Amino acid sequence: MKGLQPMDRWILSKFSRVVRNATAYYEAYQFDRAMREVEDFAWHEYADHYLEMVKHRTREGDDGVRFTLYTITLGVAKLLAPLMPHVTEDIYQENFLELDGARSIHVSSWPEEVLVSEEDEKKGDLIKEVISAIRAWKAEKGMPLNREVELIELIGPSAVELQGYENDVLETSRAKELKIVVEADMEEEVAALKPVKAAIGPTFKQKGKEIMDLLASLDPAVAGPAVEKGELVLTLGDGSSVTLDKRYVEVQRKLTLEGKAVDTLQVRDVLIAISP
Repeated sequence: MKGLQPMDRWILSKFSRVVRNATAYYEAYQFDRAMREVEDFAWHEYADHYLEMVKHRTREGDDGVRFTLYTITLGVAKLLAPLMPHVTEDIYQENFLELDGARSIHVSSWPEEVLVSEEDEKKGDLIKEVISAIRAWKAEKGMPLNREVELIELIGPSAVELQGYENDVLETSRAKELKIVVEADMEEEVAALKPVKAAIGPTFKQKGKEIMDLLASLDPAVAGPAVEKGELVLTLGDGSSVTLDKRYVEVQRKLTLEGKAVDTLQVRDVLIAISP
């Protein structure tokens, strides 16, 4: 089939394996295993991932995605027909009768393998995990999944192998820009100093508030390294001084890429840098 995109080949290869395995289970009268094989694929690969990835393509008259959606949706219905005869018959009569040509799903041809490609499955599985990680990151941040981010950068030797899948990541993750590189020059900067109130209060008592006010006035980039060395000295209003270390101050850091603050995620050996 011409026009298939990489993620079409990924899901069609997954589907072909399901056809092979489910058919073998049916022939061995292992109906529970056949059902589980088809259901796991339909829910956890096809619906949860592939359909989310190709939503944007369904609006573009894309022949590859049309072929894939038709083939797999009809194929799943046929694979479930022996176990769910009535609902699959309704699905067939409503959506596939004219194109497939049989008078009933129960006398139609059995699904066949379309293609099997270990390479497409390997790369597609990695893309699936990358996109899932980015979507999970958005959820943790309380961001709508359709909110755009400025930049996503995939870093590492395995990331370079994903060239050709850029549009799938861009559209599904809603990124304005995507880069794929072997290496990236990221820097770590001190972003903030956070007083550990549970330690400052009991130790310094009435001086605690003044200490926290002084901490708030400091440049984190200058004071942070001193805290980490246990050498941050503050002079108080009464002329006394206190020395603070990491017991009393949490040094919060941020990563920057090309001068922009980024969050990072790790998927296998691929580092994902996201600039919100």
